Amino acid sequence: MLRRLGAEVTVIEAADRLLARVTSPPVSDFFRQLHEEEGVDVRLASQIESYEYVNGDVAALRLSDGSVIEVDQVLIGIGMIPNDDLARAAGLTVDNGIVVDEYCRAGSDVYAIGDVSRHPDPQNGGFRRLESMPNAAAQARHAADDILGTPAPYVDVPWFWSDQYDVKLQCAGLNTGYDEIVVRGDITVGRQFTVFYLKDGRVCAVDSVGRPAEYAAGKALIAGAAPADRQTLADPSIPLRASRRSRETSGGDREHCSLLVTPQLSR
Repeated sequence: MLRRLGAEVTVIEAADRLLARVTSPPVSDFFRQLHEEEGVDVRLASQIESYEYVNGDVAALRLSDGSVIEVDQVLIGIGMIPNDDLARAAGLTVDNGIVVDEYCRAGSDVYAIGDVSRHPDPQNGGFRRLESMPNAAAQARHAADDILGTPAPYVDVPWFWSDQYDVKLQCAGLNTGYDEIVVRGDITVGRQFTVFYLKDGRVCAVDSVGRPAEYAAGKALIAGAAPADRQTLADPSIPLRASRRSRETSGGDREHCSLLVTPQLSR
């Protein structure tokens, strides 16, 4: 946004790549190239050592490598720490957030939702804490359902998005622990591609740039935990189609399964 307003922008990143906490090196490289093409000065593996002031206003930054950058304004993003002091004082279980069950219950008649809640992870096991608007909105619905006596477990696939210039990045799932990536499209040419993250042969996450249909197909695959056909995922000439079916389980409950993405034959 600052570039669109005509400002000169320098990004100072402590990690050795952009978006290191949320995506893979190929996608990080793409976004670094994107910002540099738009005129942003990207400084990786850099830290601010000190600030220099003139008449009480910040005027320059001195970096850990000794370089100095003159500035008019500084925008600092340092992340969040869950504010769980009240929950801790109330005797609720706290572990990097307020621990809740699959119905967002933190205790008797107590619910916790949003960035501060740490809830069961149905896709990967264990617990997770998500800092995102879709997660907060979905948990609010599930908590309300439970209060109204119509409980439904929160098993939604996490999803996120980011608009940068004319590029929309859509992400689903969590790529923690992936052991293989499949790139669909050419990351180095144009501004459209999809990266599928596989764990034990199944899609656990997807990052898609400018390809919403492939993002949707990847999200369905994550929910269904279906084995992945790597050749189909990697071949842009094969349209992706995610289909669903229902089947009766041995206990009589209906289980909804996302099937493997299959090729659509062109006529």
